[in-house]
Amino acid sequence: MARQFLTSCTKERDQFFLSIFVKDQYASTPFSSDKRALDEWFAQVEEHKPYGSSLLYESVYEAAAKLETAPTQHRVLVVITDGVDNNSKYSLRGTVDKVLRA
Repeated sequence: MARQFLTSCTKERDQFFLSIFVKDQYASTPFSSDKRALDEWFAQVEEHKPYGSSLLYESVYEAAAKLETAPTQHRVLVVITDGVDNNSKYSLRGTVDKVLRA
């Protein structure tokens, strides 16, 4: 579903990246406009099965930090999550502030 969303809503000139957090492991792809790379990236994501603590605020905070380095000023952050944070080092307020600055 996430792959279909990205494929359908991005234009040829759009840059995007994919980040995942599973427990305390983090992975992020480089910025790209190559939609074909999405298949490879999502295949890697599917290898990471969710388990343990959720770092929702931390994952959003780190994704926002990466957005600050985006090659364009037009930025969108899409988060797909179970909605539960139970182990992040960042607070909700700190995370929201970071996103607003990105």
